[in-house]
Amino acid sequence: MNNAPHLGQLIDKYRETIGMSKAELARRINTSRQNIHLILAKKSLDTDQLREISNALNHDFFQYLAPAVRMQPQRVTLRFSEVELVGTLEIEQLPPDDFPLPQEHMDKDTD
Repeated sequence: MNNAPHLGQLIDKYRETIGMSKAELARRINTSRQNIHLILAKKSLDTDQLREISNALNHDFFQYLAPAVRMQPQRVTLRFSEVELVGTLEIEQLPPDDFPLPQEHMDKDTD
């Protein structure tokens, strides 16, 4: 996982984006503020911890673990009765937006 994202930095950036303090994040995952500092310094986290943080921040951080998938164009042949269609199919999975905000945070700015 040499190209894996630094999860602690992603979590911290998102936490700041939604205006949540480190103390509030610590409270939501039932840990100390000191432990939050240690967590945010880590490049990788165990699955249970990442799930807890994802739930606390209402954001799926697991999506950043799957590398962008880029498939090579493939020849595709489809046969229907006597008709043969031959073409090229290109599939590309685009990376998610940096941090799509939950709807409730987007609504606050419109007041």
